[in-house]
Amino acid sequence: PILTPHVCRKLVGQAIDRLLVHLTDKVVAMENIGADESELISRRCRLFDGLDQLVTARPISSNDNGNAGDDDDDDELLAFYVPHRHKFRQLADILQMSMTEIMARYNSGLLSGFSKDQLQGLIRALFIDSEARQRNLAIIAGPRV
Repeated sequence: PILTPHVCRKLVGQAIDRLLVHLTDKVVAMENIGADESELISRRCRLFDGLDQLVTARPISSNDNGNAGDDDDDDELLAFYVPHRHKFRQLADILQMSMTEIMARYNSGLLSGFSKDQLQGLIRALFIDSEARQRNLAIIAGPRV
């Protein structure tokens, strides 16, 4: 083969990762995201899940039945070759969550891939100004406990 599986996965993974970073940055930079828009953007983000197969596909050999492998192996491959994939998937989730759900994930440390500024921007874009929004923005701005 001209390209080893590692080199091929690395090249494809880098291209996918750059795309996901670019899309994440574009969505995070939006100043106002309405409910219909957030639903549509989230659905569009989920379309990129199919790109996983470009990294996890295994070459078919005489000793291989063509199966992609188990999910743990796939998750490890994707984390290695497409490091921003998890953040992109979290963004798709955030776009469909309530503020309470977002804050629960934040308080559990599950949104550590996002900077404070990114999370605050998303909350400002997704939710109308309210006491709850201001309180949650202050929690995010404060020291991480």
